Amino acid sequence: MRVDLKRLDELMEMVGELVITKARLDDILRGISRYIPEQELDFFEETHMRMGRQLKNLREGIMRIRMVPIGEVFDRMRFVVLDLEREMGKKIHLEIIGENTEIDKLVVERMMDPMLHLVRNAISHGIEKEEERISKGKSKQGNIKLSAHTSGDSVVIEIEDDGRGIDAERIISKAKSKGLINEDFTLSFQERNREILNIICSTGFSTRENADMASGRGLGMTIVKNAIETLGDSLSLETEKDKGTRFIINLPLTLEIVDAFILIAGGQLFAIPQPSVKEVIEIEPEKITIMENNELILYRGEPLPVIRLSRLFNLKENYGQIIYGIIIGRGYNSVAVMVEQVITKREIVIRPITDTLVSVKGIGGATELGDGKPILILNASELLDMAMKR
Repeated sequence: MRVDLKRLDELMEMVGELVITKARLDDILRGISRYIPEQELDFFEETHMRMGRQLKNLREGIMRIRMVPIGEVFDRMRFVVLDLEREMGKKIHLEIIGENTEIDKLVVERMMDPMLHLVRNAISHGIEKEEERISKGKSKQGNIKLSAHTSGDSVVIEIEDDGRGIDAERIISKAKSKGLINEDFTLSFQERNREILNIICSTGFSTRENADMASGRGLGMTIVKNAIETLGDSLSLETEKDKGTRFIINLPLTLEIVDAFILIAGGQLFAIPQPSVKEVIEIEPEKITIMENNELILYRGEPLPVIRLSRLFNLKENYGQIIYGIIIGRGYNSVAVMVEQVITKREIVIRPITDTLVSVKGIGGATELGDGKPILILNASELLDMAMKR
């Protein structure tokens, strides 16, 4: 039986409205609890909890209906590889792992073009010609691996090749000649891969002098990164010269309803999706170290940059004796976002902000809680970029 995706979207919209109504009921129940006898209150709370479980099961059931295997995207890549093999005279072996990993149909559709460009890049820029590979002691045949697996409420997709890798010196030289970075720019050891990724995703950057079918004409990687960040998650890079390159994409299972932390910064309420948060910690103000105008804390024996959310959005600060840190990012690309308070965790319905006149970097959308007031949803990947630039 085929069902139009629009009808499933309408069903998810209805579930979203139910989630908001339940949140309102939560607030009402808390407000009247002191006026209800204990026995009747226990009955109300038990019924309320049962309704919450049933609503969660309904949401997950509709999500499962919307899920399709990521293999739909991977299968398209087989034809891309065959076409570019013939065009460029390269022999490519394509390995696919985890094609049965399921993801929201809407996410799959939006990922088709970014995946297409990354595979083309791997063949065009990454995999060497046969003679060059032999001279480096590699097999004649280039290897590209596409893999997918679930990690909590996210799907991780990796595009890996065993080609020439990214020549950092060439990238920096090209970026300086185009005026994309300062002449005195140097790569840091810890942020090397992230800085390379930021450069190659800059608008107008390309290592190709002439455009061809496989090149992005100076816009390809910019579009890839923007498309992934629009979905609410991140793109990262691992590369080693003459060893290969791996792009890692983290995607949400669905775009509609997620668990999120509700927090306060600058006296305002914000929400941040739980899949974007690595950990929530308490920070003692006296343990914050200032180095070269940057704030740092010691986290698991390693220095961790700290950025105050109120300062990012030019809000009035009101920190107490205990400050909360929202850890976002992975490995060396991690940062603690300081907030005044973490109130609770609850389901939210994501409403994207599409009007460019009101969109703000670091904000991924809006939602409403039980009182009907809208609150802004933080975009973790954009916050990470803002923090690193500072």
